[in-house]
Amino acid sequence: MRAAWQARWRGYGMILVAGLAFATVSAGCAKQQPMEEPEAQRAPAAAADAAEARKEAVEKEAADRKKAAAEKEAAIKQAAGGAGNGSAAGPAAVHKPIQHNKPTLAPLPDQPPATAEEKLEAAVRHLRVGGLAYSFPETMKTGQQDDVVASIGSDKVTAAALQAHVAAAEPGQAVNLEQTPITTKMKMTLTSADFDITPQSSEEQMVVGTTPTTWRWTVAPKHSGELHLHLAAIIELENLQQDFTTVDRDVAVQVDPLNAVETFIENNWQWLLSGSGGVAVVGTVWGFFRRKKTSEDKDPV
Repeated sequence: MRAAWQARWRGYGMILVAGLAFATVSAGCAKQQPMEEPEAQRAPAAAADAAEARKEAVEKEAADRKKAAAEKEAAIKQAAGGAGNGSAAGPAAVHKPIQHNKPTLAPLPDQPPATAEEKLEAAVRHLRVGGLAYSFPETMKTGQQDDVVASIGSDKVTAAALQAHVAAAEPGQAVNLEQTPITTKMKMTLTSADFDITPQSSEEQMVVGTTPTTWRWTVAPKHSGELHLHLAAIIELENLQQDFTTVDRDVAVQVDPLNAVETFIENNWQWLLSGSGGVAVVGTVWGFFRRKKTSEDKDPV
């Protein structure tokens, strides 16, 4: 009987302990729940406060700008009104925006002005390259005239086209070809102390497009021998003229007998006519050389 009572009280004790444990756990959960709830509610409230603060800051900044603009406009109107009615009162204080200091560059040292030679050298580096074709007579006779031809083509003219152009302008003469710097406007000159030179074209011409520009001169030797001709292509840059391409040629000039007699008679006709039989001598010599000249023209060597 006693064992039954002990078992029964032991069962009541276990039920009591289980009840106390359940009550303790329930109380702990009840205490913890109220602490977690305010945390979850506090986050949206903080975000709302921050948004409200930003809104107030933006509104305040806009109001400050509007106020500053109004003050500035009022100051300008006041200054304009004072200037119109002669008032000596100064304008109201104007709100000035904050000036940000910008980095300043140190001044460059003074450079000496470029010389004429330096300007010319800089301009030459930018020149285009074209072609120069030319032809000279190789042999001549005294009293004879012949032509010297030169053509310049831009960088759009091929060497073959340029050479053919000069060959067609002066058939029977050898054509030589060289490269030369070119500009839109160029000069060509032909000079000699041994020839009388008559230009047949303008000294200064335009060099543009796909058509070569041609210069021509008529030359007549002053005497016989190896006579010299000098051809020059001239470019003007920075108010300076420069011979960029030059050609020197020697022409073998022979004495023409008929021309020699003609020249002698022209220079000495009064002396010849003053002597006895001078007219007959002059006539005989003249006829001899005239016949010789005619035979040479009919049967050239």
